[in-house]
Amino acid sequence: MRYRELKGLRGESVYKYSSSLEHDVHIAKYVALVTGAHLRELHRLGYVSTEALERALKVLKSVYENPESLPKTGYEDVFEYLEDMLQRKIGREALWLPLGRSRNDHVAAALRLYVADTMTSMATTLASVVKAFLDKAREERVPIVGFTHGEPSFIIDSPCLFLSYAESLADSLPLIRAVLEVACKSPLYAAAGAGTLAPVDEERVASMLGFRATYHSPYYAVGSRAFLEAAALALSLACTETSRIAEDFIAMHGLRLVRIPEDHIATSSYMPHKENPVTLEAARAFSMRCISAAQAVILVASKLRYSYNLDFQEASQTYTDALGFALKAINILGEVAAGVEIIEDNAYRMIEERIPYTAEEAEDRSLERGVPLRLEYARAARSMRKLRGNILRGLELAQKRKTGCSPERIAARIESLERSVEEGLSEIRKLFPGLQHVSKAVWAGLHGRG
Repeated sequence: MRYRELKGLRGESVYKYSSSLEHDVHIAKYVALVTGAHLRELHRLGYVSTEALERALKVLKSVYENPESLPKTGYEDVFEYLEDMLQRKIGREALWLPLGRSRNDHVAAALRLYVADTMTSMATTLASVVKAFLDKAREERVPIVGFTHGEPSFIIDSPCLFLSYAESLADSLPLIRAVLEVACKSPLYAAAGAGTLAPVDEERVASMLGFRATYHSPYYAVGSRAFLEAAALALSLACTETSRIAEDFIAMHGLRLVRIPEDHIATSSYMPHKENPVTLEAARAFSMRCISAAQAVILVASKLRYSYNLDFQEASQTYTDALGFALKAINILGEVAAGVEIIEDNAYRMIEERIPYTAEEAEDRSLERGVPLRLEYARAARSMRKLRGNILRGLELAQKRKTGCSPERIAARIESLERSVEEGLSEIRKLFPGLQHVSKAVWAGLHGRG
């Protein structure tokens, strides 16, 4: 029976305007796990028989394996639906399900599992894109022009360029680790925000669900979505860097400094010569939509009193939007990273035309002659206006750098970043063991699949 009907309330407006069933398909598997863990605790306490537990777990496991089976209407949320369905499937013993729990703490637990699971997957996706850029950095060294203020400014090379992209994305991994530190605390048995009289073992159930700890304050456990906001911030950083790299490629494609993989290129409907980097444009837009949705997650909660509010439901749905856009953008970037090529001849042409090595020229002469750098700067500024660039001289100066991406240091830095990413992923996986581990614990002893 639906909760409102227990009080004699009638009408469908609540279901029309506040039902989360359409979104709950994204969190249904986590809700099924949390509900199953709670039923196991009720069984341990003697409130649910072994037979009823097994029948209930089979029902929940079917939802876990096929969340799309949720109804689209008729209930406030997946919790109300599951309670009604369990009562129909196992009868009177399902009436013990509310003991020790509220929807408030159970939805918080399911959402924390959702965030932990999806952010762990996001870390894996980011790491794969980082690896694609590092693999590019290991390829044959090719000169390329770097920019400041949109102007050609210095000579770098392909390892330095691709290493910079890799490092910018890798810097999102510590944030994801911080998200898991916040998310992997169990709010179960905080009930509505003040705890429960039921003699439940919070630590035992938390461990079953893969949480690393329990909450300190029950009011915080259900009255905050800090874990969701932290995840939104991590997605924002990843998408900011993704958008900037996409924009870099779009600009260099326009200058014919890079060749984008042809399966990411579209043609113009009117101009036959055009080759448009449309998927990178889409990645840029997806990134902006992710950032916008992530900001909305934070804004939803920022004006709420410190307690549970239904507004949180909208925040969780908006996080799902942000996550979806982020995955699209990052996957596009990964595919482009694997196949992008620098057009060496055009890079040489730009070096010759724009002379992007005057800083090194002035610095080299200053060190060689013992003349203050600003004097050599002035001399270089006067003379370079009258000359075309000397490609060999530019490359020679680039090779003389003592810091940055010098050839003798770049290989070690590539290896160091790769190790750092692998260690970061390992730390993230230690914080959250993954759904396979959790599902084995919750469905343990069931006959048949799983």
